[in-house]
Amino acid sequence: MPFVNEYVSDEDALKYDLDNLWNKYYFTGLKMPEALTYFEIHQHSWCVNKEQGYWLFYCGM
Repeated sequence: MPFVNEYVSDEDALKYDLDNLWNKYYFTGLKMPEALTYFEIHQHSWCVNKEQGYWLFYCGM
């Protein structure tokens, strides 16, 4: 299965601690989880290959 862009489920966001990853590397702007209420999209998104267990998550420059 190739990489797929999708919204992250709440369970996966907690499992991989995506809020803290965002806060660690996105040092300018809003912090999580408050940033999710500011933008139009209220979920994290990522590029994931579930067969291989790889995922890419944008958290700043």
